[in-house]
Amino acid sequence: MISVDDVTAALPRKRQDAIRARGNELLARVARRMTLAEMRKGRKITQAKMAEVLGIGQMQISRLERRKDRAFLRCTRRSRPWGDS
Repeated sequence: MISVDDVTAALPRKRQDAIRARGNELLARVARRMTLAEMRKGRKITQAKMAEVLGIGQMQISRLERRKDRAFLRCTRRSRPWGDS
């Protein structure tokens, strides 16, 4: 099996630099993602109010905010339940 490192090493230097720059750009975008708690606090919504709107308990909101699951965090970033345009 050929590794990604082997494939990129065979590319011209300019292309390697472009790939590295794009990778760094994508990593920076991921690092800037807001957590659920940051989004909620930014809109001045309490956990209790958010739980009420979602039809779940406040404790569940607290647990969701403490999750380290990146797939969940990406999902919350894409959804805009508070009327964002």
